[in-house]
Amino acid sequence: MQEGWVRWEPIKGLSNKYDVKSLLISADGLMITLSADSNESHTVKVAFVSSSGAYRQTNDQSKITLLSNELSQRYGEAFLSNWTFFKIENSAYLAWLEQESCTWSTYYEFNHFCLLGKNSFIDIAARLEPDVKIQPHKD
Repeated sequence: MQEGWVRWEPIKGLSNKYDVKSLLISADGLMITLSADSNESHTVKVAFVSSSGAYRQTNDQSKITLLSNELSQRYGEAFLSNWTFFKIENSAYLAWLEQESCTWSTYYEFNHFCLLGKNSFIDIAARLEPDVKIQPHKD
């Protein structure tokens, strides 16, 4: 089955495009900070608290075939270039994780989230949706 990319809007008030500023792994989970690509004055904190099973971060050059050929042809260029937050259905990433671990999803059902930043991709396999908050910049 072919993967399906679905635009995901975890909260209202998000800008169209963000850049990944930091990724922190701690005992609490996976924390990602994104900065608005436009002149808007806020950042977004995405916290996968105790629910992420795996993640990978790659730069956009590593995914040029996926972007330019497969996804742009299927969804149109604006679909990807004007949004950051996606959920992936029929995920090849989740299938790969299942194959590599043999039993990793035996006990939990995982979702594939993708944060498509200006120059970075972050794929996250998580059981639950993350906590997402907009934070104003402090001047």
